[in-house]
Parts: sequence; structure tokens; C-alpha cells
Amino acid sequence: MLQNRSARRSTVSKTGKTDRTAASDLRWQTIERRMRELEPVLRRQGTITAKTGRKSQAWSLRYKDYSTGTRVQKTLYLGTDPGLVQCAQQLLEHFRRLERWDREIELAGRRIKRIVALLKRPRRSDRMLATPRGAIRR
Repeated sequence: MLQNRSARRSTVSKTGKTDRTAASDLRWQTIERRMRELEPVLRRQGTITAKTGRKSQAWSLRYKDYSTGTRVQKTLYLGTDPGLVQCAQQLLEHFRRLERWDREIELAGRRIKRIVALLKRPRRSDRMLATPRGAIRR
């Protein structure tokens, strides 16, 4: 009989854990959808912060919204699950990496443009040989 009780307890806890995992997945889908909507804002700003409450730490993503013309600080609640926080941090790092790549590509384009302009310029020795009338001195 004692074995039967422990078997029931483990089954209940496994079921509860499965339910928590499904709820966690659903919560992550909601958080991910919202973060992807905010991607243009989160590429340059936003931070994940912890707030200690009575029982545990709650995590949230804080960012500033300028869409109304004034700066408004907003918060996206992540919850207390460390797995969700880690996934949100990885997605935020992914957004920052994309922004960094965009800036690097833009910078490389500007540098290539300057190099091409320098290559198109006549050489200094060619300029010294030309006279004001266009004839070449020898």
C-alpha cells in the first residue's frame, strides 16, 4: 500500500509538471510574439530586470516607447520562470546582433565608397604633368 501511494504522488507531480511545461510554452509564445512586435525598439534598447516581491523574484523587460511623441517607460512581464527569462535574454541578444550587423554593413559600404572615390582620382604624378591648357610638359 505504501508503494501505491508513492506511485500516485509521482504520477500527480509528473502530470503537474507537464501542465506547467505546457503553460510555460504558451507563456513563451505570447512573450516571443510581443518581443517580435517590438523588435525595432528592442534592437537598440531594453533591459531585463528583476523585481523582488514577497515570495520570489519576478522578471520583466523594460523599454522606452517614443511612439506618442513623448518618452514613456513600458514593461513586458516575463514571470518568475528562469527558463522564460533565459529565452527572452537570448532573443534580445539576437535582436542586438542583427542591429550590429546592419551597422557594420552600412559602415563597410561607406568605406568601400570612399576607396572607390580614391581609386577614381587621378594620380598625383599625372596632375603635376598637366598644364593649365591641358598640354603635357616634358
